Amino acid sequence: MQKECPELGEFCEILLSIVNDEPFPDNKLARFLHVLETESESVAMFSYKAKDTVFMECYAELLHGVEDLADKIYYDEALKDAFSMDDVKYRNLLKTAANRVRETQLIAKLKKDWKRRVGYDDPISWSVDKSTPISVMVPEEEKEQAKNLFETLRDQKRDRNLIEAALAYLPNASFVDSLGDQEKIDAAFSKKIVKQYSRILVDVNAVRDALKENGFDSPDTWYGDPDVDLFVEKLANAEYSKEGGASKRLQQEIDAMSAQEAKDLLKRLVLKYVDVGMALMMKEEE
Repeated sequence: MQKECPELGEFCEILLSIVNDEPFPDNKLARFLHVLETESESVAMFSYKAKDTVFMECYAELLHGVEDLADKIYYDEALKDAFSMDDVKYRNLLKTAANRVRETQLIAKLKKDWKRRVGYDDPISWSVDKSTPISVMVPEEEKEQAKNLFETLRDQKRDRNLIEAALAYLPNASFVDSLGDQEKIDAAFSKKIVKQYSRILVDVNAVRDALKENGFDSPDTWYGDPDVDLFVEKLANAEYSKEGGASKRLQQEIDAMSAQEAKDLLKRLVLKYVDVGMALMMKEEE
């Protein structure tokens, strides 16, 4: 302020002493009133110019690219005591505030592009609507990039490098085109949530409903949750054992086999599946 309006130097010094709660003798008050009277035009002009003109002129290099949001930065909470700060400290805080605004702008750009491509505000909204964790749609080789994308869309406080990485990845994310294809969504759900029980739990919508009805009400967290895996296993066991279920059908197929066919099948199963071998070993111990 003193640099822009040198005639207000004494006025600024007295203001600063007031802010710092320093003694304010009568002679200082008299000088303060004198400056107000003699430099009233400069005081008034500076008051009008301070935020819009002087602020922009003094700190143009720190506000590059966010000039249209300078007003928001000017009133940033971290800068509220600017008048009593030294210039170095103020510049550091201003730089941080401006970077925060830049990052917010980048995230807003990312969210806009995501909404345009996917049709949902964020990954969680998609997961809830589709009753499928969006992470099951991501190929293994893109797992880390997608994770950063999802976290950036959810978190407003992200490092600029991570935001820019998410912006660069989104146009090339191979899974995005599949997010509107229900057949591919169901296939991914079956492969990564139902897993080895997909031959038994063929109705993926029934699995989804059962999960939600039993307290698993956040589809975006289902993938990789051991409690979900355990619940799906219980569903499969119940479906397998029920009247007219897969176990009954398999018994009928075994009954129709010759003794040699049954033995050959059992040998193949013992070689391939440890559970079958363990079951036979336990039978021997009975």
